Order: sequence, then C-alpha cells, then structure tokens
Amino acid sequence: MAKIPVIILTGFLGSGKTTLLAQILECHRDKSIAVVVNERGQMGLDAQILTHLCFIQENVRLLQGGCVCCAYRQDLIDCLKELIDQDRISHVILETTGIANPAPILFSLLNDVFLSQHFFPQSVITCLDAVHGFSHLKENIEAQNQITASDVVVVTKTDLQNDFEKLRACIQSTNPTATIHDKARMDLSALLQQGTFVKKDIVFTSAHQNFRTLCMEFEELLDWSAFTLWLSFLLYKHGNAILRTKGILRTNSGQCIALNGVQHIIYPPTHLGKTQEKASQLVFILKDLDPQRIYFSFKTLLKALGIEFNPRMQLT
Repeated sequence: MAKIPVIILTGFLGSGKTTLLAQILECHRDKSIAVVVNERGQMGLDAQILTHLCFIQENVRLLQGGCVCCAYRQDLIDCLKELIDQDRISHVILETTGIANPAPILFSLLNDVFLSQHFFPQSVITCLDAVHGFSHLKENIEAQNQITASDVVVVTKTDLQNDFEKLRACIQSTNPTATIHDKARMDLSALLQQGTFVKKDIVFTSAHQNFRTLCMEFEELLDWSAFTLWLSFLLYKHGNAILRTKGILRTNSGQCIALNGVQHIIYPPTHLGKTQEKASQLVFILKDLDPQRIYFSFKTLLKALGIEFNPRMQLT
C-alpha cells in the first residue's frame, strides 16, 4: 500500500492557518482528506469551525493538551494509527498550534516504526501574517523555527498590509530554500500537490538576526556512503545549530540524490536518477554556528576521498 502524504500546516498565532486550511479543503472536495487539529485549550474551536465550514466531521481529529512540538507525542502517533483503519484517504493535513516547532513532528513521523511504514511528510507549509510578520520573526523564536523548517511559506493578509516583497526578503534571509507565495495571488489547490525537488538559484539577502546560510556548489561527483557518514557526524555534533539541510548531490554511482533535513532529522533521500544537473548544490541554514566550520569540515571530507578542489561558497 502506498504511503499517505502528510502536510504539516503551521504558522505563528493569528497567521491565518485555519482559514487557509478551510480554503484548501474547499479546493479539494473530491479528495478524501483527513485533518488533525492540535490545540492548547480544551475547546476545540478550530475543529468546530472546520466541521461547520467544510462538512468533514468524520475526518477531523482533535489533539488536546498542548503543542505537537513534544518529541514522540503519543496522541499524535495514536491518532495517525487510527486513520489507517479508515477508508482510503489521500492526504493528512496536520494543523499545529501557533507556537509549535515542526521539527519534532517530523521526527515522530520518520522515526516511529509503524508510522514510517504508512505515512511520509510531504511538506511543511507555514503561514506568515503580512501585518505582524516582521514583529513575529523579530520577537519569537517559535516563528523563526517555523520558517526555517518550511518548504513553503504562504504570506497571508496582504490585502491589509502590502509589504510582500519586503517580507519575502526577510523570509529569504532566514530560509533561502523556501518557496514563498502571496496568498492573494496563488493557486491554493497547488499546495496539496507533491512538488518535485527542483534545484533553484539561492537568493541571498542580509542575515536575519543570528541566522547564517552556507551554500556550496561543485561539479565533482560524491561518494554517497562517505557523505552520509560525514553528515551523520556533523548533525550529531551540531544538529541543534543546523536548522535546515537541503540540496541536490551528484554521486559517483551516476545517480542524483535530493537531500532534505530539519535539525537532526533527515528525510528519506529522494533518488532522482540520471539528470542533466551540471553541479551539486548543498545548503545549510545555521544559528549561532560559524559557516566556515562546516565548509572546512566538508573540504576535509573531500580531501579524504582524494578530491582536491574548493567548493564555490556563498555566505550570509
């Protein structure tokens, strides 16, 4: 049986997650989508709103008692296991609380033996409020964590505050690998589609607070086994400071492999087969860690493999 894709929908308090969720469901009434809503209080208001708007009562699961941001949240695991016994579902959308860190949710999905056989994390979508987005990112580590873990950032409420381009630059300074949309100008139905990992030019802007970004490009082919061993040691030592790892790597087996990770957590690599890529690209988003340390560590790996060259490096 094919694995069920899980979309994690997050965003800081008041950023418009539930409204976006209702609109996504409206676009996909023909699909069987299970919704898991996590709330801190005992009311379950969001689940009630979604049920009223979208008539999906049988598919809404409410997690009480706090954030999904605790590692190995047993109620999340149990909830997803229950969904396996239902009629075939096409997707699971998990809406987190406004202060949740998506990383431990990914950890549970990828490391629980049962869940990893039946589900896979398709994407992390983060809502950012155009009215309060700058202050949220400046003042709240939770908002920063959500952005760095994101594959897609949807900027909401641009009809009230049209600072999208400035906010885009701010987001890119925190996570230059994220795809950024103005909600008012995008096709919301596309958010449920599984995107192919596409290499893109990384846009660098001034660093956001104490975040740094390292991007390396190189034409030489890598030994995948040696690289993964190096990466494992790197994340073991600096995983808390390496907020995001992403890239496409050309290997000496002739295969091209897409890499995607959040802190200590690495998604299962995607084998892209033989592609027309001319160079590998590897991006790290860091906090309180000098990018030069990773760069020189990577050069040491290359030297040990008998590869003598300097990867092209960009820093912010």
